Amino acid sequence: MAHEIEFSFKDWTQNQLMKQDSTQIDQSVKQWHSSCFQLYKKLNEDFPETAETAQELRMKIEDFMQYLPLIKCFTSEAIFDEEWAEIQEIVGEPLEQEEVKVQDIIDKNLNRFMEEIEEIHMKAEKKLSLQKNLRAMKDEMKRFELELFPHKAGTYVLKGYDNVNLILDD
Repeated sequence: MAHEIEFSFKDWTQNQLMKQDSTQIDQSVKQWHSSCFQLYKKLNEDFPETAETAQELRMKIEDFMQYLPLIKCFTSEAIFDEEWAEIQEIVGEPLEQEEVKVQDIIDKNLNRFMEEIEEIHMKAEKKLSLQKNLRAMKDEMKRFELELFPHKAGTYVLKGYDNVNLILDD
């Protein structure tokens, strides 16, 4: 188990973040943390030295867990060039989005900018959500047809606008 964890940590710290799935990383790390705790409890009475190894591994996992929020921010599909430029400005040095690794986050101590980067990430997520909703609304509006019906003395009545208003209100 420890060998598998060490290998995966190395992969995550040395490979580009943009090629990683932050949800899968988060789930795996939390599962490993829980497994190490359970292993420690099971081994503590009969094999205290081995139990300490499980505890040490658990502590290393906890150290890694502090980087999960930044990993989520950096791997988000909502972070585009504009947001990345803001992140670079906050960090105070150029970072190539496609090249950033967890090891870079650790080496450059980017956790000190966590609050600012998370704020940029939240704004980017909201912006992306609004863009997706607007696209969906535009697609839905394309299907509506407004019809004019003759009324009195050369005037017309517009039909179908109630449905458009309902969609726009939503």
